[in-house]
Amino acid sequence: GNLRLQPEQVEGILEGLADVALQHAMPVTEQDDTTNLPAAELLANGQSPYTSPTGALFTTEGQYTAEHAIRAAAVVRGMATLPVEVADRLIERYAESGVTLGDDQAAALRGVLTSGAQVEVLMSAAGTGKSFVVGAIADAWRHGDPDTRPADPKAGGGVVGLAPYQVAADILTREGVAARNMASWLAAQRRLDTPRPGVTPGDDEPWRLHRGDLVVLDEAGTADTASLAEIIARCEAAGAK
Repeated sequence: GNLRLQPEQVEGILEGLADVALQHAMPVTEQDDTTNLPAAELLANGQSPYTSPTGALFTTEGQYTAEHAIRAAAVVRGMATLPVEVADRLIERYAESGVTLGDDQAAALRGVLTSGAQVEVLMSAAGTGKSFVVGAIADAWRHGDPDTRPADPKAGGGVVGLAPYQVAADILTREGVAARNMASWLAAQRRLDTPRPGVTPGDDEPWRLHRGDLVVLDEAGTADTASLAEIIARCEAAGAK
């Protein structure tokens, strides 16, 4: 709406808003050392005149904490795995069916299935078969080898597909991975966290995480940090990968 400010008031309002924001921010870049600069050359605020006015970067404590949590999860091991020989047999079966995986595709499938890592990152250019590999990983995670996978379907091995936006989630669905966008999935998890008396989970229950599940997040590079950190935390709590 109209704040009914005079033009000469705008700068002061903006400076005040910036000051309030900085009180809740954490500096990312360090201020330039002015030790060797004569006092006469310093700005009125004591900073160097050679410092770019747009060069200072800031973050929030929540963002900083979330980034650290994501980095910490990258080195966690001990998640569910398939034996290496089972992964090799799966790759051989693709070849027998006339689908020969490229070396990079085979390495990605073998790595995700056997590493035991909490977090895996697959990066590739568009059109290089990443979606196919994700579908193959999901299929192997669900079915694996009949000699090594548990007979009880509740014992784990479910696959959940997530994406920052619904279009990407729909692509995962076409590859055989039940998927939804991150915002709706996280909202469902929060409803499952706090069930209301007399209200059944309904459509949310199929999306509940279980130990041994695999969560696939497509287009993760476009996801916001806070949501990534929450997804990883929920996977850790459930024992999912």
